[in-house]
Amino acid sequence: ILTTYPLDLMRTRIVCSTSSAAGAEPSVVGELLRVARSQGPLALYRGAGIACLEKGPSLAISLGMADVLSTKLRAAGAPDSMLTSLASGVAAGALASSATYPADLVMKNLQLDGAAGSTRQYLGVGDCITKLFLRSGIRGFYRGLSAQLMKSMPMAGASFGVYSQARSWLGLYHVPDA
Repeated sequence: ILTTYPLDLMRTRIVCSTSSAAGAEPSVVGELLRVARSQGPLALYRGAGIACLEKGPSLAISLGMADVLSTKLRAAGAPDSMLTSLASGVAAGALASSATYPADLVMKNLQLDGAAGSTRQYLGVGDCITKLFLRSGIRGFYRGLSAQLMKSMPMAGASFGVYSQARSWLGLYHVPDA
């Protein structure tokens, strides 16, 4: 996570930025250099701590629930197929995203804090969480969840479905539980 985090930070900032004075979209390398020079190299990791706390549980929930759900579906008579894995992956992706979305939202807020020359408003993760809660309550931590689900559900379904199909092509079938 930490090796590619500055790239995620730049992606978030570039997506949310307005065009530069010349009308051209800022480049990733240009933004990396600009942030490192103007705010120091540690600014490239603003929000990385919460990203680490979010990514681990998200993957654990997604992988664990996809396995549990596909096992339940097979026990109910569904074949060990790409479609079973796809359905399990869609549901697991929804559960993982819903469970970890508040941490993702805090991370994005920290990534955008101080971007494009704006004044920083958060002192860190705790301050960000407190200010978000005071501004919007619990519901504020789920603002944008529907867009996240539109991205994560098909992505997880496709990942597990393709994995299942590749496993089938390679002759690696599910070993029934004892």
